Amino acid sequence: PEYPFDEQYDNFAFNSLLTREEAISAIGKVRTECFKVTSHSLFHCPTAKHMKLEEFEQTQSQATAQVGLYLRDVWINTLRAAIRTSLRDVGKGWFNIHETNWEVYQISKMKKFMEMVKFNMQDSLRSLVQDSLVAFTQMILDGCYATLECEEEMKWGDSLILSPFKPKRNALFHIDLIIDTSGVHYSTNLNNYETMLIGLFDKGIQSTQNVEQLEKKIML
Repeated sequence: PEYPFDEQYDNFAFNSLLTREEAISAIGKVRTECFKVTSHSLFHCPTAKHMKLEEFEQTQSQATAQVGLYLRDVWINTLRAAIRTSLRDVGKGWFNIHETNWEVYQISKMKKFMEMVKFNMQDSLRSLVQDSLVAFTQMILDGCYATLECEEEMKWGDSLILSPFKPKRNALFHIDLIIDTSGVHYSTNLNNYETMLIGLFDKGIQSTQNVEQLEKKIML
């Protein structure tokens, strides 16, 4: 049967971004850099040793800050360089990075390309946040594994040093049990742990919210 190959090819070429070698190269570089983001973690998981509350908070905050800086600086600049290097010699046409007419840009493939890049970046950030929060939550659950279902009537036993409750992996926190003239109490207020963990959780999410849109850095 007859088939309108030329017409179908023209329609495909009109709508596809994969019609220029330079564009294909740029897409490959963008996806490579976006994939690298998903291999990072917003938290230091798992921890190698148990820590005091302040040290744990500092360690996790530093990990979050480092990834946040990577996203806002290294990642954005690497993507910008990859795209501009790939498309700099294309010249006038669908992928003109030097286009100055807003109406022309809106109907160009360059606009579609930048939309695709934006969605790739958003997907990478979403995966980074979700995977990091799941790993962080699981680390906390593993540390509390043996005590999650303790009953109110539970009695510790005769030894204050040896604990029958063992975490699945490494213990997370170092806390001292103090006996002095005021009685028996912990060296750290237990309510501070909940506040600190929720704060770290929120900081992890917020660290990905100030990543710039790449479009304005490409279309100068």
